[in-house]
Amino acid sequence: MRILLIVHQFLPKRSGGTEVLVRDTGLEMSSRGHEVHVLTTDPDATGRSISVSHEDYVYKGLGVHALGVPKLGSPEEKIRDEYDDDLVAEHVRRYVHWLKPDAVHIFHLIRLSGSVIEVFRDLGVPVIFTPTDFWAICVRVTLMKPSGELSSGPDDISSNCLECRGVERLLPPEELPDTSDKKAMYRKIAERALEQSEGEHPSMSLVRAMLDRTRFLRESINTVDAILAPTKLMRNTLIANGVRPDLISVSPYGIDISSFNAAGSSRSEKVHIGYIGAINRQKGLHVLLEAFKLLPREAGATLRICGDLSTWPDYAKRVYGQAGNDSRINFAGPFPNEQMADELAKIDVLVVPSLWYENAPLVIQSAIADGVPVVASDHEGIAETIDETNGLLFKPGDPEDLTRQLKRLIMEPGFLAQLKGITRNLRTVEDSVDEMLDLYKSRL
Repeated sequence: MRILLIVHQFLPKRSGGTEVLVRDTGLEMSSRGHEVHVLTTDPDATGRSISVSHEDYVYKGLGVHALGVPKLGSPEEKIRDEYDDDLVAEHVRRYVHWLKPDAVHIFHLIRLSGSVIEVFRDLGVPVIFTPTDFWAICVRVTLMKPSGELSSGPDDISSNCLECRGVERLLPPEELPDTSDKKAMYRKIAERALEQSEGEHPSMSLVRAMLDRTRFLRESINTVDAILAPTKLMRNTLIANGVRPDLISVSPYGIDISSFNAAGSSRSEKVHIGYIGAINRQKGLHVLLEAFKLLPREAGATLRICGDLSTWPDYAKRVYGQAGNDSRINFAGPFPNEQMADELAKIDVLVVPSLWYENAPLVIQSAIADGVPVVASDHEGIAETIDETNGLLFKPGDPEDLTRQLKRLIMEPGFLAQLKGITRNLRTVEDSVDEMLDLYKSRL
């Protein structure tokens, strides 16, 4: 089969969890004799041209078609293009009619937008969707408001989405409802925009474009052939937000475990704590740093932080300052994903202090594959993988509770050794690709 995988960005320029998932899926399919292509975007090329540009290259045998998406149009068009970009859709239509894939598998659509789903459906081939985060229902992707409060998704008219967009900055003071209740204010703004009255403020068209995101993406996603939700949390969240239940099955990510060797014992007398991931607020590194500072120095623990400090510089400055001159803390920088096993070999426990739902971080799967215990935020998606046989959970955003769990690993005799080397609850990339190929064939 000729298979087209869709992802918002790809290697070698970007190497997050979704990109690695697509890479490993594509390589496994390719090893079985299938012709695999990747359609993606190059974030660095965005806005360089007045039309959609593209670059074709080969990555580990996978043919990659990377788009440079222009930033054009009126403010309203820019809002709509995030979820419904006709210019991108037209380019993709020409590309897929040339490629003629036998199956299309979507992993992420940021910058490509939901409008390409109709293009894929017109091919008359299976279109499968594996949602790796909440982009399909949340413009911020994380279901986390600017305040840090978590959301379950848009309300009946998406008025609560206006808070995340800071819609009050678009309207003059006289256009804002006279209320101190922010929830009521956003509701009234949404209702006024949906009335589309004569003589309304020009910015109301922008508000309508914001509100229409929910409807457009819901209708688009409900046209795919099947959805493979990596967690029960994802399945339940999609259903609660209007996605057809009959489309969705729970299908955990499969990972390539060939490079991992389950660790069986502590690497030294000290306990080496590790953080691997993006350096941004929703990942909660500041919570880990505060918790680590609460550990008694005589415990002898160290903290190794692997991540890029340049992507979110303001937050990076905050956590770097928070670490201070503590000699126990090492900012080790980012590393290529191929070195994941080597990095895990340097730590005794991985901490995942995410403030958002996170869904199903591949770094957790990697740690378990290597027999490294995980201490993670007790969010639904994460909690489906972690239990007291392979790690511990703590109250999200609570450094004292995280400290309590770390102390258990450091101070309770034999507890850390008991957890190390456990590799249960894992699914291999071979298993997941078996399911995907069977699904494609059943829809052909």
